[in-house]
Amino acid sequence: MPDKVAASLQKWHAFTAVTDGLVVGTASLSDHVVKSVFVHPDFQRRGVATRLMAAVESAAVANLVRRLDVQSSITAQPFYAKCGFVVVREETYGEERTIVMSKTISPTSE
Repeated sequence: MPDKVAASLQKWHAFTAVTDGLVVGTASLSDHVVKSVFVHPDFQRRGVATRLMAAVESAAVANLVRRLDVQSSITAQPFYAKCGFVVVREETYGEERTIVMSKTISPTSE
């Protein structure tokens, strides 16, 4: 198991936003998939998620990734659209609806 985790960490880029020594947000990139985007409610609408997404995109460009995908909630969809993502499809898991969004990136889109 540790070898599997270590191998995964070589492809996984994790970012944290820290304010006054507190982690207030996270985002990560695994291959071409954006994951674990979260900003503490007290720090939302302050640009934290935008800066985290910029870090994710920079890591993607550095690793020659040309398309980013993200599974979005309905409430996060406008944020991802503002970041340049477009809806690819919707999926339903039980009563939970997930919106799959995608964005094409290039080395000049940083």
